[in-house]
Amino acid sequence: MVFALKDAPTGSGIKVRAHVQNVGWQSEVIFTDATDINSLKKITGTTGQSLRMEAVELSLTGDIAKDYDIYYRAYVQGLGWLSWAANGQKAGSASKSLRMEGLEVKLVAKGSLPADIGIGSFSEPIITYSAHVQNIGWMSSVNDDSVAGTTGRSLRLEALKITKPSVQGLTGNIYYTACVTGKGWLSEVSGGQVAGTTGESRAIEAIKIRLDGTLADYYDVYYQLHTSNVGWMNWAKNGAMAGTYGFSKRAEAIRIVLVPKGANAPTGSGKAYVQGFAQDDFKYKGFGIFTKDSSGKAINVKKEFDYQQKGATLGLAGDDTFQLTSYTLEYTPTDSNKPTGGVKTTAHIQDIGWVATPATSGVAMSSPDGSKRIEAIRIELTGDLAKYYSVWYRVYTEGLGWLGWTNDGKNAGTAGMSKKIEAIQVGIYSIDAPPSMANGSLAAYYTEFTLPTQSGSGLALFNTSKKLSSGTEQNLRNAISAITGKGYSVGFVMMDLNTGAGIFYNSNGTFYSASSIKGPYVVSLVERNPSSVSSYSGVMTNTIKISSNESYYALRKAYGYSTFAPWLSEAGVTNVNPVTNYASITPAALARMWLKNYKFFTSGKQHSTWCRDLFTNTRNSFINQALGGKYTVYSKAGWINEGGYLTVQNDGSVVMANGHPYVLVILSGAYGKMSLLQNLSTALDAAHTELIK
Repeated sequence: MVFALKDAPTGSGIKVRAHVQNVGWQSEVIFTDATDINSLKKITGTTGQSLRMEAVELSLTGDIAKDYDIYYRAYVQGLGWLSWAANGQKAGSASKSLRMEGLEVKLVAKGSLPADIGIGSFSEPIITYSAHVQNIGWMSSVNDDSVAGTTGRSLRLEALKITKPSVQGLTGNIYYTACVTGKGWLSEVSGGQVAGTTGESRAIEAIKIRLDGTLADYYDVYYQLHTSNVGWMNWAKNGAMAGTYGFSKRAEAIRIVLVPKGANAPTGSGKAYVQGFAQDDFKYKGFGIFTKDSSGKAINVKKEFDYQQKGATLGLAGDDTFQLTSYTLEYTPTDSNKPTGGVKTTAHIQDIGWVATPATSGVAMSSPDGSKRIEAIRIELTGDLAKYYSVWYRVYTEGLGWLGWTNDGKNAGTAGMSKKIEAIQVGIYSIDAPPSMANGSLAAYYTEFTLPTQSGSGLALFNTSKKLSSGTEQNLRNAISAITGKGYSVGFVMMDLNTGAGIFYNSNGTFYSASSIKGPYVVSLVERNPSSVSSYSGVMTNTIKISSNESYYALRKAYGYSTFAPWLSEAGVTNVNPVTNYASITPAALARMWLKNYKFFTSGKQHSTWCRDLFTNTRNSFINQALGGKYTVYSKAGWINEGGYLTVQNDGSVVMANGHPYVLVILSGAYGKMSLLQNLSTALDAAHTELIK
């Protein structure tokens, strides 16, 4: 680029400095009168190097500068004409890889320049910021709307530094403050200083950023946070809060951008800032009836309960004359910063079944006259509320007491048992800070579905109207054929413990039990004779964990069949001889035993958890070998290779499949053929997944 003056006072000139790709700002070049040959030979920029010119600075020298100002603007690739600059100010762009495609220059008499000259004439990264991140430390600085921090790695943003914005012709600074886990809002700091903490393992939860001086007159500062389990929240601006407070949620990343006043704001959705609700924003009430008086006489007396809050008891736990017949859940946030949404609940009502309620009111009414018992419930959150919170609840059930806590739409209560709910407890907790009861071991939902008697011996579904997809059914049939095609017998039962749906094949076939009977035998002792644990815990452990015959015989010698026989009767098993050490059994009989095992494991009775845990990682369990890497599996296998009827490879189990536990029992004559039996276990797990969808 070449410049020249015409008819200017002697000694006058134009001083030019260019910003060039890969070079940066070049040295100044002074151009003088158009008649000066030496001046006309000068250039600013480059030739023959294919390097773009990105920006310029122009100023006058000599006498002409006394009476005139030089006034210029650049046309930049993708940005168009920028604002006017003057007298050595920058025009164009830098650090954006954009070429200057045009330049307009004027000389104007002194005193004629606009007051905002130079503002918006030069485009470069305005704001630079860096993040301190968990396990990483300070990351590299980024500019203008770029992401500082991480996403998709579950790492907390711990501290932030923001440099003073660089805008030609404007003064002022940037101020910011962070809300930190465990400390709240920290003191405000200014450009370049640290907001947040380092070395304390604390997360930034929210941020506020503002400008002052003439920067604030010409620009708005926008910022948004990426928050755990939510993602990118909406943009906040000019000192407003962004992020969350009261959820124990971590911010993971931030974006910041300065936008000229009047220009379009960056686009986003949802809320920029969400504040946790107060305890009295969520409450519940209800009523029930007394069905009999103290003498046992039938009555129908209603009792109402006022509002309860977070975990308090609604109803009369332990009063067998009372049944809960209605409850109302209400979420009424009192602040616009609190998450919007509602509570939806579904109740299983006596003689009616599952009845749902609107998503906002959460009213579950048993019947128009309020006389029918509630047997099970489901509660879930909706809208933005569900992004930040989980709802946890449990019920007190007739004859069972307090069942385990569950959450977010899962079943609580009983089905098929004609048992009433006497009380409920409900609480809402941050997704990122689950309550201690989340680690409880008691089951929240009990069923006593009947395992039907199979007609015939072919593959069949029961207690469901669903059908398997052709691919899943064929895969299951192939797994069966792989066993029977080699001359081995096989039979199985799979039954979901929440719905009662299942599959059986040859479930009435008779097999030698081998050591698979040891599992139910030990459970019967622990459940019906708890004192046996203090005397024989080690013997029981060896019986289950390593299938010790000697330990099993010791238990049989000590307790015989007097405990086992009534336990089998309670399980609905009538075709197993309790006297013999290793009885003949059917898959249906062993499945009924494992249904009773599960009920005891989750009952909360004395030694039930200890007993349950005996059945983890037991010897030669092909079901655990197939599914143990995916779920917790409680199992006990049995095997023998004596020839004929005394050649079996058996396994019985409860598979804890993500909120839908199921009993799986497989009996076979395929001694040692673990891969074939593992393949069948996997095929049955895939079928279970389809049945519960």
